[in-house]
Amino acid sequence: MLHQGAIETSTLELIKKLHSKEYLQGFYLVGGTALALKMGYRKSVDIDLFSNFNFDSSQMLENIHQDFPFQLYYSAPNTLKGSIDDVKVDILAHRYKYIEEQQILKGIFLLSIQDIIAMKLNAIITSGQRSKDFIDIYYLLNDFDLAGMLSFYKNKYNQQNETIVLKSLIYFDDVDLSDW
Repeated sequence: MLHQGAIETSTLELIKKLHSKEYLQGFYLVGGTALALKMGYRKSVDIDLFSNFNFDSSQMLENIHQDFPFQLYYSAPNTLKGSIDDVKVDILAHRYKYIEEQQILKGIFLLSIQDIIAMKLNAIITSGQRSKDFIDIYYLLNDFDLAGMLSFYKNKYNQQNETIVLKSLIYFDDVDLSDW
């Protein structure tokens, strides 16, 4: 089931159009928008498409420009950041294994909740600045216990140290509350 009301109709249609392109096969919707569609507890406005393989950023940019009015903000190997019709779109290689099966729902390729939880924990550990990451974990605790979340993180990132995750979850000095 998709909670389609959690994102703008135009954003939902853009996701479907992006996923219809052959050059974006193997790129999955992740992050807050994927959680919004799957869980429905908050609104989200951006599109994060991740693969677990390398890609040629120049070729990807050329392909996207043929089909969309993509405004480029940043490019690096395996990374494109920009916008299409004022919707932020990030396309990245995130070269870690998938811990659960991906889903295709109504033309949208979604990474599993378990993978997204692991990625949210990793974002908190490596940055700890986005309040949305903490809020997502808070809501996800309604459906997953902390031990399970830690196991998703350890499995995805081949990590054994839980202490850094636990400390990061209670360290709020760097959190930017303006993004909520």
